Amino acid sequence: MADWEYMEQQETASLRRENAILKVRAERAELWVEIQKSLDAAERGTADTPGGALMDAAVQMAPLVGIVALCAALGLSRATFYRRRDKTVRARRA
Repeated sequence: MADWEYMEQQETASLRRENAILKVRAERAELWVEIQKSLDAAERGTADTPGGALMDAAVQMAPLVGIVALCAALGLSRATFYRRRDKTVRARRA
């Protein structure tokens, strides 16, 4: 194998790794846009309790992005999230 072929293979592998990383970043960015849309819609909706619709949207989005990232984005402590989530889950079961 010639040196140029080896270098071409290395560059191709590097570009594929970079492409995979960029795909993941793009998927995350799209997910955050969906979260923002969902939260905006929840804030416009009605709720039984203050922040109830927002909390419903947050509970639905948490499995997709993770609770830590979601709470950081919302400026919400995780303890508050868990307390409100537990109330939301109990209300749905009743």
